[in-house]
Parts: sequence; C-alpha cells; structure tokens
Amino acid sequence: MLVKKMKTIALVRFGIFGILLGLLVGIQSCAPDRMPPAPTEFSRPEFIRFDDAVDSAFAVPVDQDVAMIFNEPMNLKTFQNGFTLYAFDHEVTGSFSAENFDETVNITDDSTAEVPRQRVVFRPDQPLKESRIYTVKLNNLIRDDAGNDNLRGNQITLDSTWTKSTYFFSEGDYSQNGAYQLAVLEDRNDAVLVYDGYKTQTDSTGGFSSPADILSFGEGDNAYVLVSERTASSTIAFYSVTQKSVTDRVEVGVGAEQLVSDGSAVYCALTSEEAITKISNVGGGNDTLHYVYSDYSVRNIAVGNDRLYISSDDNNNPGEVRILSVSDLSPVTSVTIDTILSDRRTNELVVSPDGQYLFASEERTNLVGIWDLSSNEFETRIQLPTERNQAMTAGSFAGDDFVLVANSSGWIYKIDAAGLMVTDSLHVSEHGIEDFALTPQNELAFVSVPDDEVIYGITTKPLKIVKKMPATPNMEVFTLVNRKTGVQ
Repeated sequence: MLVKKMKTIALVRFGIFGILLGLLVGIQSCAPDRMPPAPTEFSRPEFIRFDDAVDSAFAVPVDQDVAMIFNEPMNLKTFQNGFTLYAFDHEVTGSFSAENFDETVNITDDSTAEVPRQRVVFRPDQPLKESRIYTVKLNNLIRDDAGNDNLRGNQITLDSTWTKSTYFFSEGDYSQNGAYQLAVLEDRNDAVLVYDGYKTQTDSTGGFSSPADILSFGEGDNAYVLVSERTASSTIAFYSVTQKSVTDRVEVGVGAEQLVSDGSAVYCALTSEEAITKISNVGGGNDTLHYVYSDYSVRNIAVGNDRLYISSDDNNNPGEVRILSVSDLSPVTSVTIDTILSDRRTNELVVSPDGQYLFASEERTNLVGIWDLSSNEFETRIQLPTERNQAMTAGSFAGDDFVLVANSSGWIYKIDAAGLMVTDSLHVSEHGIEDFALTPQNELAFVSVPDDEVIYGITTKPLKIVKKMPATPNMEVFTLVNRKTGVQ
C-alpha cells in the first residue's frame, strides 16, 4: 500500500511538472526571438541660424571659422556634401566639429526656457583670401545623427531644392590693389564730402559753383574727384584726393552737367550749349576738345566701344540717339529709339559691359529699352514692376554681366545684360534712390537715399544690403575714388 501510494504521488508530481513544462514551452514558442528595439527618432532637425560672426558680416578676419546652429546633434559626415563655402574665384576646403550647449529662448513675452542646441563649426584648411565676398550654403544633403534629412522652412523636408545661405566680406580694402574712398556731392551746400572705410567722413570741401555731377579719375597721387559746375562759363573742378583741395579748374563751355569716362579721357555734356567737351591728359595738361551740335540738344551720355552715345533733350524729338567717335566727337551715325521708349526722353544711358547693347531708361516711367549695337537695331524692352526710373549703372562680377536700375519707390532691379531679363530685385527703402557707385570689382554697389540720410552698401550677386553708412539729406550723386588702381 505504501509503495502504491508513493507511485501515485510521483505520478501526480510528474503530471504537474509536465503541465508546467508544456506551458513554459508554449509561452516560449509564442515569444519574439528578440526584444523590441528602442523607438526610432523621426523628428527632423531644425536649422536655427548662422553665427553672427559670418552672417552678412563685414571685414571678417581671414582666420574666421564658420559656425551654424541647429536644434539637435547633426551627422558631421553629411556636411562634406551638404555644405559649401566659396568666393567667386575659389572654393574653401576644411574640417567640421561640433559642440552642444543650452540657449535661453523666449517662450512668451514674460517667460524663457533653456533649450538644447548644437553648434557645427567649419574650420578652413587655409586662411581666407582678403577682399572677397564669401558665400556660405547648406543644402538638403545634411542629416542629423538619426539620419533625418532636409529642412522644411527651417525644418527638414524632402524638398530637394532646400538651401540656406549667407554672405560675408573678408577683411581687406575691396579693390584689386588699393583702398578707395567715397565722394558724395552735396549740391545744395556746393560741397563734396569724402568718406573713408565705409563709415567715417574724413574730409569736406566747399566752394563749388552750382555743382551738377562728380566723377573719379586717376590713381595714387593723381587721383581726382572731378566736379562739373553749371555756370555761365562752366568749369570742371579738379579736387585732389591726396592734397584734399581743388588744384585746377578747366573751362568746358556753358551748362556743364553729366560726366563720364572711358578710363583715358573724360567727357562732359553741356546741355545749355548743346555740346560735348572732351578732356584728355587728365591731371596733366588737361587738353580739351569742344564739339557743338547746333541741331541737337544733348541730354544723357554714355561711353563704350570707342563710341560716345548721346540722347536728345528735345521733347519734340526724344527718340534720337547720336553715336559719336570718341577720338574727335564727330557724329558716326544716329539711331531712332522711339520703338524702344514711349515717346519720352531718356532718364539714363548705359552700355552693357560686353559692348553689345545700349540700355536706355525712360524718364518718369518704369520702361527700359535695349538697342543692339552690333546690328544697330531695336532688341527689346523691359517693363519693370514699379515706377519710376532713377539711377542706372552697368557692371560685371563673378561671370555675370548686369545692369542695375533704381527707382523712386526704393527698388533696385538687376537685369541680366546677356539674357536681357530681370534676375533679381531688392527693396532698399520706402524712399527714392538717387544714385549708384560700383566698386572696382563690381562686387558692391553703393546707393544713396537722401530721405533716409543713408548710403547703403549692397552686394551685386545677389542683391543684398550688407552695410549702412550715415549720410546727409542733401546728397545727390557720388563716386568712388581708388587710390592706387584707377577709378570705377
């Protein structure tokens, strides 16, 4: 009996053990073969900003690093293809590093919070070059540590066109071999103000007689600011940049107005006398050649292709442009640009940098007409979005030939001088822009806005305000003086 009872107990125990073992095997057979992974981080990284040291900065040291701020850790390897730093003549190579920090941000008007940030730093392999505009650009190839991509607005998206960029100027004097000054004409005070270093007025010279226009010419000790004076016996005053005084005056006729130069001579439009005066051997003998057009009223002048182009000041014949030889000022031919303009006079004339086209802006409208100088035929017209035309200038920078047109609404429009279309625009001010002055390399355009009492420094590729200089409400036209390499 005892043996039988023990067998029964053993069988019961074995049965219970078998049941438990079966349950365990069943549970294990239903369990996954590995534990679930940690949740994947899918949030897209947010680009916060470029560091202030390089964001539209001026006179940046050549050993400056470029820093970018993000809201989370980034994959630095992706910046090899997602980041570029370049000037018009070279691309910069370097390495990347990162550092995490906390930043205080405003949550509401009266509360703040500490939020995590990462600063990604690009360190160039070699010092930057002086006197360059550098472009910093991010594209959609950058990723965060989790592999998330492309910024949407400031956050990442699958938009393959996403970019963020900024521009800065490396330290230097921003001319090819020497610094230049900015000379501003105050016609109400009969004075010329000279600014140096883009910020400080270094000289003021008065005593001009009804000044109308100014132009820089020469280099080094022979750098001058020429001032046309509208008097009964008009003269051009020679203001010496080095001596800071008027050293000569040359009689040119009656009613001196606009001045232009081709680098070897200066040409002055005489609107009262219907004539042009040419000054050669400038700063030396100041030899003059005077040519009167008895049947033609001179308004605007432009020079290029060894030709001088003059537009008519006659309201009854506004469409005739005469083309003159720069050697003796004799007429070569004339063209009628009535098909370009709308029966109004020109406001400005400029020749495209390659000499292919003559651009004529119309007075009191937003129309710019373009004449093909090689075929001597009308090419096209451009109706700008806002009125009315004021200043106009032409230049070439980083492969772009362009014409800039400013108007009384404070807008600047950039016209591709080859494609003949508007490619960029910038609203500088609510007030009218009076004049342009391009730097020798054409990378900067200075524009005067008398009502703002400001001269703005603007990059030409792209159009962007990078500098403001205090000025006076009396400024009219102005020019740049290059101390060493000649004048723009």
